[in-house]
Amino acid sequence: LADGWIKIQLPTKDEEPTNNEILLSLASPKNRGLLVYSTNIFTPAIHVYDHRDTPADPSDDITASFTDPVDSLQRRIGCNHVRRIREDLSSGLVWVATEAGLFRFDPHEILRGSRQVVPMGSTDNGGVSLRGIAVSDMAFDYKRNATWVATLGAGLWRLDSATGQVTDIFSTENSPIPSDNLYSVGYNPEEGNILVSTDQGLTEFIPRDTPGFTLRTPMTVTPAVITPDYKGPVTIHSTGANAEILVRNRHGNTVSVLKADQSGSLCIEADSLCSDGRSRFLTIEVPEHGKSTELILLTP
Repeated sequence: LADGWIKIQLPTKDEEPTNNEILLSLASPKNRGLLVYSTNIFTPAIHVYDHRDTPADPSDDITASFTDPVDSLQRRIGCNHVRRIREDLSSGLVWVATEAGLFRFDPHEILRGSRQVVPMGSTDNGGVSLRGIAVSDMAFDYKRNATWVATLGAGLWRLDSATGQVTDIFSTENSPIPSDNLYSVGYNPEEGNILVSTDQGLTEFIPRDTPGFTLRTPMTVTPAVITPDYKGPVTIHSTGANAEILVRNRHGNTVSVLKADQSGSLCIEADSLCSDGRSRFLTIEVPEHGKSTELILLTP
């Protein structure tokens, strides 16, 4: 190799490489010599690699991986389709954005055999959560101790970097951002501005230093399209705690009345969602919070 370059063989030889792989060299002093990378969307995994400050000598390298992270209560946390990996330089923690939410972990704990992560983006009362929402990017605002989170369809979220709690949600309803479908977010430390890339173009703004926006996120349903052979669960997210959920057919008739749990979610088998067994297009509503979303059931 050319002068100054060192070849490192990452220990994923049994996996087919794809253009979906993400590699991040960690930069905080406590993480010197560490790499974090994800493989691909077909066999999703997070790997932590430590070359022990001897990148040219693989004999002392240490690596650890996980495909099924859990939280502190041993509940599984989805890590399908990793979209972004970033390091919080103030803490050395690694944040991972996926199609099912956002979590962070200590890379040294992973190297010691742990697979425990901490889900990010919730509130104390359980009414708002990033769980089940596709996260595309995040940026660390060290001046405000905030993490800005870009989502695909749910706008821009501001979290407290220390606790991971939601402090604000910016959407087309309450802010100048041109779309709730965000591809990336960046922070300009010199000006204190937030830069956002959306499907309707770029925008830049200076956020308020104190909360002033309503904590409200769109209700979502996963999966949003059900094929005829699908037999698994359907999860409705961000309804509001203990909210009543109305399921209506394409004629506007109520076919099911359901109730969310304290966290503002409901998981139900697809076969049980529509009581009349005929509707192919459903509207899911929470009247008390003015929320609505759609679920499409494909015919054979």
